Amino acid sequence: MKIKDVIKKVAVMLQLNNVEEADFEPDVNETTQTEEVETQETETTQETISETTSEETTETETTSEETTETTSEQEQTETSVFDTFDTQTKRDINLIISCINSVVCEIATEHLFLKETESIEVGGGEFELANLSKSFHKLVKVNTTKKYSVKNEKLYIQDGRYDVTYYYIPDEYGFEDEITEFSGRLSIYALCFGVAGEYCLISGNYSESEMWNSRFESAMQSAKRGVKIPNLKERKWL
Repeated sequence: MKIKDVIKKVAVMLQLNNVEEADFEPDVNETTQTEEVETQETETTQETISETTSEETTETETTSEETTETTSEQEQTETSVFDTFDTQTKRDINLIISCINSVVCEIATEHLFLKETESIEVGGGEFELANLSKSFHKLVKVNTTKKYSVKNEKLYIQDGRYDVTYYYIPDEYGFEDEITEFSGRLSIYALCFGVAGEYCLISGNYSESEMWNSRFESAMQSAKRGVKIPNLKERKWL
């Protein structure tokens, strides 16, 4: 589930025309043309290389510089898409992304828990749970018969190596990111309902926020039961 797709659907729901009409995809024509020129230049260089060792060294360096410049141009094209938007569109998109992160955190801690198991090494009788590979939310179990306890984000247990299972919170997403967690349990519409509700709440549209949040809660109940929300046709939401 791409963050860009979530932003677009929320924009449709809330009738944010500037965001809905914004072009999220870079113009690939320039990149394609640049790649073709690069290929032709590389072929020419390879033909010239056989003439002299001196020329080979010089032209290989030139080719490397051209390749680096081409890569830089491609990276600049990919990373500058957001910068092409006007100030208001950027603000709206950033607010939607902030709402996405807030709602995903709520989903992961209250509705659809994300579970991870990993091995840890305990020394000194304690282990900082913040040192786990993912952002710790709640301990599920430690694979041991030894006594242990959790306090102030620390696991207290006898020294040794253990497998711990815990619930975690995903890292925050950005404009170019993709939501890969939840193993298909979370539909894009369920998430968008929650994001729309959060957006309206922050914007002071309390009645609309209540309406979207009601849809979100219903969608979460369905997700917990394993009921999929059908794909809906794009339309203006009332």
